[in-house]
Amino acid sequence: MTATKYLYKYRCWDDLYHQRILTHNEIYFASSKDFNDPFDCLIPITFPKMSLDDMYKYFDSDINGLNPDQIQQLLKRNSELGFFEDDDKWSDMYRLQMSYIEDRMGIFSLSDLSDNILMWSHYSNSHKGICFGLDADALLDYFGAISKNTNFTIVLHPVIYANDFPHLTPTSKSELDIYVRKIITKAYNWKYENEFRCIIGNKQNSLLDNKDRIVLLPDVILGKVILGCKIDDNHKEEIISLLAKRPHKIELLQAKMKKDQFGLDFEPIPY
Repeated sequence: MTATKYLYKYRCWDDLYHQRILTHNEIYFASSKDFNDPFDCLIPITFPKMSLDDMYKYFDSDINGLNPDQIQQLLKRNSELGFFEDDDKWSDMYRLQMSYIEDRMGIFSLSDLSDNILMWSHYSNSHKGICFGLDADALLDYFGAISKNTNFTIVLHPVIYANDFPHLTPTSKSELDIYVRKIITKAYNWKYENEFRCIIGNKQNSLLDNKDRIVLLPDVILGKVILGCKIDDNHKEEIISLLAKRPHKIELLQAKMKKDQFGLDFEPIPY
């Protein structure tokens, strides 16, 4: 999945919810409606580009009260009228797709980069925050155990960056695969983030409430903490105090600005 040992989460220490990875071993799977990219997860399943045969396969079990011949005649007639070629006529279906992801799936974003200056600026309070390193193999194993032994499924995928929307139709893949592809495809402008997305849903495809979006991690998954190059001294002392109380040792690093180029170095902090 990833060649790096750690996957990183950039956070603001001023935000109490952001602290909870360290204080409570919690991660939160957000709804896509809270994201800052207006295109995020909104790639449409393109019904108008489906063939008539694909339409028939898709709607065969979804039109109640009609026998197969009647369904085929109805679809053929609508196709001749140009119904399936008009995106506007599918607006309700597109809204359903959007609400399905927003309400029934949660996303926890990570990166395999810990030294990205822009991400420190955007997600860690302009380098005054913190970056958590989660053990990638341990995280995958834990998600696998959750998926096997509970009512929830969690998958981890690298984001695919593209300039154009992928061509998705309801019959091109399984329904779950289609929704995952919608979630993990982003505009090429975001490629600098090297994002990985953890995606949660329950096996009944029912609504996720807030408690469903919170997942508790085993202590051993948090393996590294990096302090921003502009972190407040009081925050630094508070973080060191919390780390000292953890049941196992976590690597602690201080980000420093390079002296001769645009970049960051990391220095170990003993505690």
